[in-house]
Parts: sequence; structure tokens; C-alpha cells
Amino acid sequence: MLLPEGHAARAVVPHDEGRVLPLLNAASRASCGAEDFTPAMLHKAWTAPGLDLARDTRLLLGPDGAACGYAELWWRAPGAVTDLWIAVAPSHPARVRLAGALLAWGEARARAACACAPPGVELLLHVEADEDAADVRAALAVAGFGAVRTTCRLQRTLDAREPADGAGRSPWPAGLSLSTLRPGLDEAAACAAQGRAFRDHWGVAEEDPAEALARFAHWMAADPDFDPSLFWLLREGDAVAAFLFAFPACESARDTARIPSLGVLRPWRRRGLAHGLLSHAFAALGARGCRRVVLEADADSLTGALALYTGAGMTVCRRFRTWRKVLRSGARAVTESVAAED
Repeated sequence: MLLPEGHAARAVVPHDEGRVLPLLNAASRASCGAEDFTPAMLHKAWTAPGLDLARDTRLLLGPDGAACGYAELWWRAPGAVTDLWIAVAPSHPARVRLAGALLAWGEARARAACACAPPGVELLLHVEADEDAADVRAALAVAGFGAVRTTCRLQRTLDAREPADGAGRSPWPAGLSLSTLRPGLDEAAACAAQGRAFRDHWGVAEEDPAEALARFAHWMAADPDFDPSLFWLLREGDAVAAFLFAFPACESARDTARIPSLGVLRPWRRRGLAHGLLSHAFAALGARGCRRVVLEADADSLTGALALYTGAGMTVCRRFRTWRKVLRSGARAVTESVAAED
């Protein structure tokens, strides 16, 4: 798709932060009334293993040199699924056209990678967009994408006297014990447990273990709010049965904690472990002065996550839609139902 006259497109370079950040926050304000992005978030994304700025980003510039569109491509399950994320300037008169240009670029890049994908595997392009981003939704529909899933952002207020389940006794079934992540020792076990638990999450694809661990380590090391005492591992012997990873602040809201990952592995499900970890985390975060906590969950979670969170007092505050385009037919490599036990 051609850009409007006077516009240009190129890959991002590291010193573009000052151009891209105002664009992302303008789009965020238009969608939800808040600025979601900070320099630390951009740095963490742009230095992540697997993201090549020259190959995987696209920046659109208007006639005045200001950023008016941005896209990132993330590759999963070698070639089987590609995630595309885009943002356009909400005040631009040709914003639907800009969104279409970014979608066309992302699709062309994903199709070019098809040659490296395993034969016989279905190739998917996924785009996640804020439910209120009408311009992006319009461009997605025109480009032949279909909405397939909804992700909810949930929140809950916290109190310094937040009660924890099992006060005065262990809230865990016999044989299970809670510990925190030991840097340099537990990263591999924590990453592997997360991968196994998330095999039953919609849209997840198998990852190369070494690549997954590199991203997991970067996710912690590049985050200025990382605190290993808020990465909890519930174990039975040496085996990780469940986990909850929390950060004491959001990049853009310093009094709001975030829980990016919570999971229970199959052999230990339906024993109240997820609820117990949430209660423990709420109490610990409240005691640290956090006034609110947020997390995200699949609206139609295969493991009942949304019901768990609403049952713990969380409410939905924002929604995102995942849009899909099939680039090549074949055997589906992403989770869409809970498979039988191994």
C-alpha cells in the first residue's frame, strides 16, 4: 500500500526513541486516556533477543519528519506464527491508510519468512489491537484479518493491611513449599515451568528452550523494577508446581503493581494454588505500598483464569482483540484447546 504524498518509511534506529515514544503515548491516550509507554519499556523491547530493529521494525514519518506510524514484528514457533503490533498517530487525517501500510509491510515480511517455516505447518499472522482503536480495527478488516480472541486487562485496589489466606498457618497443601527466585540458580526452572503451564493457553506455540530462556532472562534483567523477592515459586521437592511473577510498579504508573505471569502445572491444578498465590502476592504488594495491581487474561481462558481473577476481586478495565490472518494452510501449531495429559 502506498503512503500519502510526502511520507517516508524506514526501520527504527536506537536514537528514534524521542520520535516513537510520543507517538505511542498519543495513541494510548486516544484509546484509554492514559500514557502506557516509557523509555524503559522501549529499551526493553528494542534490546530483546530475537528482535532485529533493521528487520523487524517500521517507522512512518510525515512531511514534517514527525513519527506518524510504528510497527514491530515478533517471530514465534519458527515461522508458524508471527505477531505484529502497530500504532498510528490518532490525529493524522490518513490514519487508516497508515495502519493499512503497516499491516501490508508486516504481512509481506511474514510471507517472506514462509520459506524458512517447516513444511505442512499452518502459518499465521496475529495482530493485537486495543478494542477502542477504531482506525486500526478498520484497517485490519480491510486487510482481510478476522477477530479471533479477546484479552482483558484486570485491576484491583490494594491495602497495606491486605489479608493473606492461611494467616498463622501454611496455606499450601502438604508437601508444597513457597520460595522466591534465586538469581543465577532458578531462572531455567522458572522459565521451563512457565512454558509447561502456558502450553494450555490459547495461541501459545512451542518455543526453542534456549531462546525462551534468553528472553526470560532479558525480561528480568532489562526491567528496572525487577525484584527477585516478588518472583514466587511453589515447589514439591525439586519440581515447580506453580509460580507467580510480580513487579512492584508499572512503568507508567508507579503506585500500580503488575503480575505478568501466573501459572499452575497440570499435576497440581484444582488444588487452590493459583488463588493462594494471588492472595499471597496481594498481601506482599499491599505491604510495600502498592495501591493497585493489574494483570491480563484471556477472556475465554482454557483454564478458567478470568473466573479466578474476578473471584479474587479483580475487575476488567480494558480489552484488546487479537486479529488473525492465515498466510498458509496446514497443521495448526498453536494451542486452541487443552490437550490430553501427556
